[in-house]
Amino acid sequence: MNTIQIEVSIIIINYNTDELTIQAVESVLKYVKDISFEIIVVDNDSKETKLASALSAFQNTHFYPLDSNIGFGNANNFGYSKSKGDFIFLLNSDAFLIAEDTIPSFIDYLENNKNVGCVGGNLVSEKGETNISYGNFLSIEKTLHDYGIKKARSEHFYATLATSRQCCFNEPTPVDYLTAAAIMLKRELIEKLGLFDPRYFMYFEDMDLCFRYQKNGYLCVLLPDVKIVHIGGQSGLASFQNNTFLNKQIQYSKYLFLQNVSTLPTAYFLFLVGKMVSIYRRVKRKIKRKMNE
Repeated sequence: MNTIQIEVSIIIINYNTDELTIQAVESVLKYVKDISFEIIVVDNDSKETKLASALSAFQNTHFYPLDSNIGFGNANNFGYSKSKGDFIFLLNSDAFLIAEDTIPSFIDYLENNKNVGCVGGNLVSEKGETNISYGNFLSIEKTLHDYGIKKARSEHFYATLATSRQCCFNEPTPVDYLTAAAIMLKRELIEKLGLFDPRYFMYFEDMDLCFRYQKNGYLCVLLPDVKIVHIGGQSGLASFQNNTFLNKQIQYSKYLFLQNVSTLPTAYFLFLVGKMVSIYRRVKRKIKRKMNE
């Protein structure tokens, strides 16, 4: 019996975002033409989800519920372990396709540029306004700026420090890192360099991936003509009610990434400083609220 070779595997992670996930799946089914594909939806132990029945009506769609929330990166790693495609397209549940040339453009660019390991598009809002698509690598200087210890001038900050930037290019451009809301990679390269570092629960795992790929000689390129809608904030922050938990995860992810660009003692010192700054700011807010009562 002949098996059809899967050209691209689309991996979507769901966490309490059923309606958005269905919208993302429907966009793939609507806009991916003349390419063999599979859709892999991984549920990160949502409180209530009816995706199993909802997705059963969609072609080429596989649903994998997890018994616990293992984080965004690890859920994608799990999805990858179930995939068969030559190319892997990671699509956030709160993102969706709006054009038929998206997937072909990504595949063509990766096939024709052997030194490119990862491609992403020009992310826009539902209204078509530019959204966060890429950024600079987190640095010690950026961390000190965030803590209010050493503020940078706005021009310098945006050009060299900002970790969240909107697309401002007219042609394919290598960038430090691409936001993982919608990126494509080659299977052969993932087999060589891995996907996401399992130590990251959420946030900065995309930055770490791009850093690792570039360290091994592969570029991460943004294609400005490829537009994808990313609503933003729905599959991460808005899905959690415990902001303290999220803040801890963000600080820990920063600590992990800073080890790439500094020494372990420096990264750990900045991690401790970050915890102290968070405590100071929290106490300051409480005092201010009491004074206003």
